[in-house]
Amino acid sequence: MKPSSAVTPPSPSAAGTPGIRTVAWATMIGTAIEWYDFFTYGIAAALVFNKLFFPADTSPLAGTLLAFSTYAVGVRGPAHRRRRLRALRRQDRP
Repeated sequence: MKPSSAVTPPSPSAAGTPGIRTVAWATMIGTAIEWYDFFTYGIAAALVFNKLFFPADTSPLAGTLLAFSTYAVGVRGPAHRRRRLRALRRQDRP
């Protein structure tokens, strides 16, 4: 009978924790998809949304400005929500 040998623990990547490369690739892919989403929305806001979503009697300039204002809300919205949540969390602390 052989004496039991010491068992080495599995490496962190084998234990189910993603490695740094996996996290970096996932971050880059997510950022690229988000950039593509905002890029296509910006193009559509400039070319299509001013005629499609706003009343027909709206001037083309006003329609384009309204479409870009909805784009600005989408871009600035997450940052504003994060700031507001941080402020609310600070108020909850004793």
